[in-house]
Amino acid sequence: MASRASYLAIGSVAIVIGSIAVRRLKKKVKVANSATSTSQTKSEDTFESHVCKHDGNGLVALCPSTLWHVTAKFKGNGPPWRRMIIYRPSGTQSLILLSPTAVPEDVMAAIDKLGAVSILLVPNSYHRTDVAVFKQRYPEAKVACPPGWVRKAVSEVVEVDMDARELTATFQDAVKVIRIGGLCNPNESEGDFEYGYEFRLSNETWAYAVTDTLFNCPEKGFLNWALCTRGLEHPDGHRTPRVGRISKLFMNSRANCAEFYRGMGQRDDVSMILLAHGDNLVGAGVKQAFLDVAADLDTR
Repeated sequence: MASRASYLAIGSVAIVIGSIAVRRLKKKVKVANSATSTSQTKSEDTFESHVCKHDGNGLVALCPSTLWHVTAKFKGNGPPWRRMIIYRPSGTQSLILLSPTAVPEDVMAAIDKLGAVSILLVPNSYHRTDVAVFKQRYPEAKVACPPGWVRKAVSEVVEVDMDARELTATFQDAVKVIRIGGLCNPNESEGDFEYGYEFRLSNETWAYAVTDTLFNCPEKGFLNWALCTRGLEHPDGHRTPRVGRISKLFMNSRANCAEFYRGMGQRDDVSMILLAHGDNLVGAGVKQAFLDVAADLDTR
């Protein structure tokens, strides 16, 4: 039987391999991949060519009249499933699409019935894949993303109209754009990998949404293990989100990130954690889930 030391050695090698893969992916994003950029902006590139099959659930309502999502199979490199979040601020007919994802026409038709798509919110440069064809479909919609190197990468495939931070002023009292502690340099005004977004719900609580800073994938397997994208598993079998290895590459302070999530865990007004990859968390376990994220950062 292999010794404990052997298992640790194998694990270390796997982690190194995973880290190298992620670093290469990060480099590809930060350094323009002109071939990909060109193919994504070709005039013959259609919405239909980007469509991904959804998970069978179609458009799912998370909060009546305010918040929905759809989960789709991803065609490119990365986690096999990704989620688009649709938010309609109270008292408006404006739709904010976080991580625009091309889905079949029946789902798109259902989205169109909810209101007018006004914001195409690209959370980071990994999630720019479908934004150009969404802009073709909704030419009046504004493309928003974080400033700095993320905006530069997104601009390679579509014209960016606004800094994502402007959403707070555009949708006062309905949307918050927050910098995630440890993933930003407090001495610089931009350069963040991604922001956290908070959407006010009809019950006056908030949904906290991120795409590639927290993961809660259910599947076991080498990739989810190496990239830390499988959720934290608890003794009773339930899972809660964790910070993945991808986001750790952009982290400048693990301690500050842990402190940020400890602070989130003290709030009584956040009722949902919404993720692009893996299961959302809704209800009473949200506060403890934030604290679990912090504790995991403290121990790894």
